[in-house]
Amino acid sequence: QKLGNTIKVAIRLQDNVIDKTTYFLEENRTQALGERRIGLGIMGLHDLIISCNLKYGSKQANKFVDKLFEFIATNAYRTSIDLAKEKGSFPFLDQYGSRAKFIETGYMKKMPESIREDVLKYGIRNSHLLTIAPTGSTGTMVGVSTGLEPYFAFKYYRSGRLGKFMEVNSPIVERYIAKHPEYTADTLPEIFVSAMDLTAEEHADVQCVIQRWVDSSISKTVNAPKGYTVEDVEKLYMRLYKGGAKGGTVYVDGSRDTQVLTLKKDDNLP
Repeated sequence: QKLGNTIKVAIRLQDNVIDKTTYFLEENRTQALGERRIGLGIMGLHDLIISCNLKYGSKQANKFVDKLFEFIATNAYRTSIDLAKEKGSFPFLDQYGSRAKFIETGYMKKMPESIREDVLKYGIRNSHLLTIAPTGSTGTMVGVSTGLEPYFAFKYYRSGRLGKFMEVNSPIVERYIAKHPEYTADTLPEIFVSAMDLTAEEHADVQCVIQRWVDSSISKTVNAPKGYTVEDVEKLYMRLYKGGAKGGTVYVDGSRDTQVLTLKKDDNLP
């Protein structure tokens, strides 16, 4: 219920931002007000999965994530339909297309029939409602996992505008140990998997499960181990494509001289 209420408030807030924004170019204003595109996102997903005693990337966790994002998507769309009843649909809906065409798009065909019927009847306030943005800095600031990503590690070093090799300890570890004193930071259960513990295929599959319920693109790094070949990377992109992802980023460990996140506090990383 709390998540449902949060979604309603967030969708209304983001829709209001469109009207309150200062647009420096008339073309930008026309486009933004015409499609009223917004992007509700998330962070802290890995914390939630751990708190539910699930292992990120597992089949059980993916089933849970599928249900979670179905809830987020359907509540967001119902809120936008309610806003259309109150304030009208996004202008481009009837100006350049039609409600009938809108509900026949690939994404809308997968939505519950009741939502598609209500769009036909009442319209919808926003052309797009959801996305998963990268929340590296904000997630780190408030102490949760970033975006839909698994933790890079539960203790690591981050380099950015605020300095190099800043130590980051994930609060989820302390919270878990407080509830489960039989564990320590060195003896955590297997649900504490990090980004490099997962296979590249598991990373890709999580993205595809979530993309099913997200109407815009997703920011997600598919982490691959050192030694991954061009052919291996090609297979990953095909897996993302066939799984319905709108885009994808594959990062092969050690493929760049410097990295934002590292496990060692060292300027001379291999």
